[in-house]
Amino acid sequence: MRAAVDTAESMNSRLFRPVHLATLASAHAKLREVDQALSLLDQAIETAARSGERRADASLHRLRGELLFAAGKRTEGESELLRALQVARSQQARAEEARTQGAITRLTHKEPPL
Repeated sequence: MRAAVDTAESMNSRLFRPVHLATLASAHAKLREVDQALSLLDQAIETAARSGERRADASLHRLRGELLFAAGKRTEGESELLRALQVARSQQARAEEARTQGAITRLTHKEPPL
């Protein structure tokens, strides 16, 4: 996956770059490499802002919020999830809005361990 992203970068292909970086971030998250995943998501969000490719903004912020929760950064995670929800609503992205709302419910209403 990393090789494909690097190859696209070497060809100056920026098409879908934020999505590619998010996919790579998801892979690192599954390996519990949260810092690497967050770094890749930051790159994806920055790339989307520079390129104007905004289709994935809500999902990028949702994933970043979920990872911040996983890293124990609850306040930052909540803020990022609320941003994702706002973006989804502004884009009328109903499916992403529902996914984000589900993540907010799941992560913010967890009972603390006994």
